[in-house]
Amino acid sequence: MEVVRKFALLLSFVLSVFYPLNAQRIEKGLVKTELTISPAKMLASNHANFYMHGSLDIYLSSKYSFSSSTYFYLGELNSELTLFEQNHSIFYGISRHFVKGKSDAYISFQPGFALTQLQNNDLIVFAKIKRETAINPMASIAAGYNFFVAGIFHFFTELRFVAGNHNTNIRTSLSEIRFSAGLGFNINTIRSK
Repeated sequence: MEVVRKFALLLSFVLSVFYPLNAQRIEKGLVKTELTISPAKMLASNHANFYMHGSLDIYLSSKYSFSSSTYFYLGELNSELTLFEQNHSIFYGISRHFVKGKSDAYISFQPGFALTQLQNNDLIVFAKIKRETAINPMASIAAGYNFFVAGIFHFFTELRFVAGNHNTNIRTSLSEIRFSAGLGFNINTIRSK
Protein backbone atom coordinates (compact mmCIF):
# COMPACT_ATOMS: atom_id res chain seq x y z
CA MET A 1 0.00 0.00 0.00
CA GLU A 2 2.91 2.32 0.77
CA VAL A 3 4.27 1.79 -2.77
CA VAL A 4 0.92 2.82 -4.27
CA ARG A 5 0.84 5.97 -2.12
CA LYS A 6 4.39 6.94 -3.16
CA PHE A 7 3.60 6.33 -6.83
CA ALA A 8 0.43 8.47 -6.59
CA LEU A 9 2.38 11.31 -4.96
CA LEU A 10 5.12 11.12 -7.60
CA LEU A 11 2.55 11.09 -10.42
CA SER A 12 0.72 14.07 -8.89
CA PHE A 13 3.98 16.01 -8.63
CA VAL A 14 5.01 15.26 -12.23
CA LEU A 15 1.58 16.20 -13.59
CA SER A 16 1.48 19.43 -11.60
CA VAL A 17 4.91 20.45 -12.95
CA PHE A 18 4.05 19.78 -16.59
CA TYR A 19 0.36 20.72 -16.50
CA PRO A 20 -0.45 23.66 -14.21
CA LEU A 21 -3.89 23.58 -12.61
CA ASN A 22 -5.40 26.39 -14.65
CA ALA A 23 -8.37 25.68 -16.87
CA GLN A 24 -7.68 24.05 -20.22
CA ARG A 25 -8.10 26.24 -23.28
CA ILE A 26 -10.82 24.82 -25.50
CA GLU A 27 -9.26 25.24 -28.94
CA LYS A 28 -7.69 23.47 -31.92
CA GLY A 29 -5.41 20.65 -30.78
CA LEU A 30 -7.27 19.78 -27.59
CA VAL A 31 -7.61 16.01 -27.17
CA LYS A 32 -9.98 14.68 -24.52
CA THR A 33 -10.80 11.17 -23.47
CA GLU A 34 -13.32 9.62 -21.10
CA LEU A 35 -14.07 6.18 -19.68
CA THR A 36 -17.17 5.38 -17.63
CA ILE A 37 -19.99 2.90 -17.00
CA SER A 38 -23.13 3.90 -18.93
CA PRO A 39 -26.67 2.72 -18.19
CA ALA A 40 -29.11 2.50 -21.10
CA LYS A 41 -32.83 1.93 -21.66
CA MET A 42 -34.02 0.13 -24.80
CA LEU A 43 -36.97 1.88 -26.41
CA ALA A 44 -38.77 -1.10 -27.99
CA SER A 45 -38.65 -3.37 -24.93
CA ASN A 46 -38.31 -3.31 -21.16
CA HIS A 47 -34.57 -4.05 -21.19
CA ALA A 48 -32.03 -1.90 -19.34
CA ASN A 49 -28.44 -2.47 -20.51
CA PHE A 50 -25.18 -1.13 -19.19
CA TYR A 51 -21.88 -0.57 -21.00
CA MET A 52 -18.26 0.39 -20.49
CA HIS A 53 -18.15 3.63 -22.51
CA GLY A 54 -14.93 5.11 -23.84
CA SER A 55 -14.66 8.23 -25.97
CA LEU A 56 -12.03 10.30 -27.73
CA ASP A 57 -12.46 13.83 -29.11
CA ILE A 58 -9.89 15.68 -31.21
CA TYR A 59 -10.76 19.37 -31.48
CA LEU A 60 -10.36 20.76 -35.00
CA SER A 61 -11.26 24.23 -33.67
CA SER A 62 -13.12 25.59 -30.64
CA LYS A 63 -16.38 24.84 -32.50
CA TYR A 64 -15.82 21.41 -34.09
CA SER A 65 -14.22 18.13 -33.09
CA PHE A 66 -13.80 14.68 -34.56
CA SER A 67 -15.41 12.42 -31.99
CA SER A 68 -15.51 8.68 -31.47
CA SER A 69 -17.30 6.54 -28.90
CA THR A 70 -16.99 2.85 -28.10
CA TYR A 71 -19.47 0.90 -25.98
CA PHE A 72 -18.57 -2.53 -24.60
CA TYR A 73 -21.68 -4.43 -23.48
CA LEU A 74 -21.50 -5.54 -19.83
CA GLY A 75 -24.98 -7.01 -19.48
CA GLU A 76 -28.45 -6.11 -18.31
CA LEU A 77 -29.63 -4.78 -14.99
CA ASN A 78 -32.16 -7.63 -14.80
CA SER A 79 -30.12 -10.75 -15.60
CA GLU A 80 -33.22 -12.98 -15.88
CA LEU A 81 -34.48 -11.07 -18.94
CA THR A 82 -31.18 -10.80 -20.84
CA LEU A 83 -31.80 -10.24 -24.55
CA PHE A 84 -28.24 -10.13 -25.93
CA GLU A 85 -25.10 -12.16 -25.45
CA GLN A 86 -23.17 -9.39 -27.25
CA ASN A 87 -24.17 -5.79 -28.04
CA HIS A 88 -20.96 -3.80 -28.57
CA SER A 89 -20.92 -0.63 -30.67
CA ILE A 90 -18.53 1.91 -32.18
CA PHE A 91 -19.45 5.39 -33.44
CA TYR A 92 -17.43 8.05 -35.33
CA GLY A 93 -18.51 11.54 -36.33
CA ILE A 94 -18.40 15.27 -35.85
CA SER A 95 -19.39 17.30 -32.80
CA ARG A 96 -20.44 20.95 -32.76
CA HIS A 97 -19.31 22.75 -29.60
CA PHE A 98 -20.76 25.84 -27.93
CA VAL A 99 -17.88 27.10 -25.76
CA LYS A 100 -18.12 29.78 -23.08
CA GLY A 101 -15.17 30.05 -20.70
CA LYS A 102 -14.61 26.65 -19.06
CA SER A 103 -17.99 25.36 -20.26
CA ASP A 104 -18.39 23.28 -23.41
CA ALA A 105 -21.89 22.19 -24.45
CA TYR A 106 -22.09 20.11 -27.62
CA ILE A 107 -24.24 18.12 -30.00
CA SER A 108 -22.90 15.26 -32.06
CA PHE A 109 -23.94 13.07 -34.97
CA GLN A 110 -22.12 9.74 -35.16
CA PRO A 111 -22.87 6.86 -37.53
CA GLY A 112 -21.36 3.53 -36.61
CA PHE A 113 -21.96 -0.18 -36.25
CA ALA A 114 -22.85 -2.72 -33.58
CA LEU A 115 -21.61 -6.26 -33.10
CA THR A 116 -24.58 -8.21 -31.73
CA GLN A 117 -25.60 -11.75 -30.84
CA LEU A 118 -28.86 -12.80 -29.21
CA GLN A 119 -28.82 -14.61 -25.87
CA ASN A 120 -29.51 -18.34 -25.96
CA ASN A 121 -33.02 -18.15 -24.43
CA ASP A 122 -36.06 -20.46 -24.53
CA LEU A 123 -37.53 -18.95 -27.72
CA ILE A 124 -34.32 -19.52 -29.68
CA VAL A 125 -33.93 -23.07 -28.32
CA PHE A 126 -37.61 -23.93 -29.00
CA ALA A 127 -37.57 -22.51 -32.54
CA LYS A 128 -34.16 -24.13 -33.22
CA ILE A 129 -32.76 -20.81 -34.46
CA LYS A 130 -29.03 -20.66 -34.99
CA ARG A 131 -27.55 -17.78 -33.00
CA GLU A 132 -25.45 -15.73 -35.39
CA THR A 133 -23.21 -12.80 -34.64
CA ALA A 134 -24.14 -9.79 -36.77
CA ILE A 135 -22.54 -6.48 -37.68
CA ASN A 136 -25.36 -3.94 -37.88
CA PRO A 137 -25.35 -0.33 -39.12
CA MET A 138 -26.20 2.22 -36.42
CA ALA A 139 -26.71 5.96 -36.06
CA SER A 140 -26.56 8.13 -32.96
CA ILE A 141 -27.23 11.67 -31.87
CA ALA A 142 -25.69 12.91 -28.64
CA ALA A 143 -25.90 16.05 -26.53
CA GLY A 144 -23.52 16.72 -23.70
CA TYR A 145 -21.68 19.13 -21.48
CA ASN A 146 -18.01 19.37 -20.44
CA PHE A 147 -16.68 21.56 -17.65
CA PHE A 148 -12.90 21.96 -17.66
CA VAL A 149 -11.71 22.31 -14.05
CA ALA A 150 -7.94 21.94 -14.27
CA GLY A 151 -5.08 21.54 -16.72
CA ILE A 152 -5.79 17.89 -17.55
CA PHE A 153 -9.24 17.18 -16.06
CA HIS A 154 -12.84 17.85 -16.98
CA PHE A 155 -16.25 16.71 -15.79
CA PHE A 156 -18.68 15.49 -18.43
CA THR A 157 -22.23 14.35 -18.93
CA GLU A 158 -23.82 13.01 -22.11
CA LEU A 159 -27.20 11.75 -23.27
CA ARG A 160 -27.21 9.69 -26.49
CA PHE A 161 -30.00 8.34 -28.69
CA VAL A 162 -28.93 5.23 -30.63
CA ALA A 163 -30.93 3.78 -33.55
CA GLY A 164 -30.47 0.46 -35.34
CA ASN A 165 -31.58 -3.17 -35.58
CA HIS A 166 -30.10 -6.61 -34.99
CA ASN A 167 -30.57 -7.89 -38.56
CA THR A 168 -30.09 -11.66 -38.33
CA ASN A 169 -32.09 -14.45 -36.68
CA ILE A 170 -34.95 -12.57 -35.08
CA ARG A 171 -35.00 -8.92 -36.14
CA THR A 172 -34.64 -6.95 -32.89
CA SER A 173 -34.51 -3.21 -32.29
CA LEU A 174 -31.25 -1.86 -30.85
CA SER A 175 -32.68 1.64 -30.35
CA GLU A 176 -32.01 2.98 -26.88
CA ILE A 177 -31.14 6.01 -24.76
CA ARG A 178 -27.68 5.92 -23.13
CA PHE A 179 -26.39 8.13 -20.32
CA SER A 180 -22.74 8.80 -19.42
CA ALA A 181 -21.12 11.02 -16.79
CA GLY A 182 -17.83 11.27 -14.94
CA LEU A 183 -14.32 12.67 -14.87
CA GLY A 184 -12.32 12.84 -18.10
CA PHE A 185 -8.76 13.66 -19.06
CA ASN A 186 -7.52 16.12 -21.67
CA ILE A 187 -4.34 17.56 -23.09
CA ASN A 188 -3.68 20.33 -25.59
CA THR A 189 -1.35 19.05 -28.30
CA ILE A 190 -0.72 22.49 -29.85
CA ARG A 191 0.92 25.26 -27.84
CA SER A 192 -1.05 28.49 -27.50
CA LYS A 193 0.52 31.65 -28.86
